[in-house]
Amino acid sequence: MACIRKRRGKYVVDYRDGAGIRRWVTCKTEREARNALIDKAREARQAMHPVVDPNITLSAYAERWLREIAVTIKPKTQKSYGLALRLHILPTLGSTKVRMLQKGRIKSFLIERLHQGKVRTVTEGEFTREVRLPLARDSVRIIHATLRALLNAAVDDGIIIANPADKLGRGLRLVVNAKTRQEEVKAMTRDQLSVFLGAARN
Repeated sequence: MACIRKRRGKYVVDYRDGAGIRRWVTCKTEREARNALIDKAREARQAMHPVVDPNITLSAYAERWLREIAVTIKPKTQKSYGLALRLHILPTLGSTKVRMLQKGRIKSFLIERLHQGKVRTVTEGEFTREVRLPLARDSVRIIHATLRALLNAAVDDGIIIANPADKLGRGLRLVVNAKTRQEEVKAMTRDQLSVFLGAARN
């Protein structure tokens, strides 16, 4: 049953949506929470029927998503999406249910890629060791754009109600200029492709 709980000075609306999935909305005031509760109760009465399993993992959804967008985007863009997923996103987040992905986890994931996103083997005399190096910022921008586009589709499919990858680019300095903001993913340069493929070999 939907209810309002007070937690750490804020009001949390605890409810289940039309698909039966438990959701939470945090409000600053009790009045705001009561209004939200009324709205969510009304929405819940309008049963939602997601076109995919609400418990689908990111790996399974990514496979479905890539197949669906193949007819609507350029081949180079699809290749960029596919590489970002295969080499960086899915090895870390693939087993997570799409509806369980949170903004904080995605932010931490992107920061990790900025600090130590690729592995390089260094030989020193008779010894070899692996050194973790930062990914190029443009490469992380492509990773973020891929996640954002995929999760936008998940919103459309009724799996999640908001995109947790939204509004992270500026804070992480992944938005470079106006032209970049207008593009979801650019075709990779040779250097970017080399970085991505280099990660796959390690």
